[in-house]
Amino acid sequence: MTKPVSRDVIAPNPTIWRTILQSLREGNRDYTSEKLNRAVILLAVPMVLEMVMESIFALADIFWVSRLGNEAVAVVGITESIMAVVYAVSVGLSVAGTAMVARRIGEKDADGAARVAVQVILVGLVVSTIRIARRLVCTGSVASRWR
Repeated sequence: MTKPVSRDVIAPNPTIWRTILQSLREGNRDYTSEKLNRAVILLAVPMVLEMVMESIFALADIFWVSRLGNEAVAVVGITESIMAVVYAVSVGLSVAGTAMVARRIGEKDADGAARVAVQVILVGLVVSTIRIARRLVCTGSVASRWR
């Protein structure tokens, strides 16, 4: 019995544009069976688009805040710098988690990949909880100064 053909089947030598369009489609893929260059593009396009949208978001913030004055623009600039550090830490944790899950997937160990994914999510929740607790403590002390 033959498998049904997926609609995502692409010609043996897909163009770069078809690869980019395919990277934006939802679906499960076995990246271990793809050529390395193609797999990198399939994985990178959504991440690049996310970073472009984040930059546009920062520009929109600055545009609207600029009507309030130079100090407001400076605050947005400082905040964006702090957010860049937060993103760097987040990306570092996600790359580590992705590498561990990818290794299990490459070993064809779906249960191991699921366990690692759960552990990565728990680490993210613990780090987030610590950051929220710190922020609440600091915000309380800062807010009390303005009363």
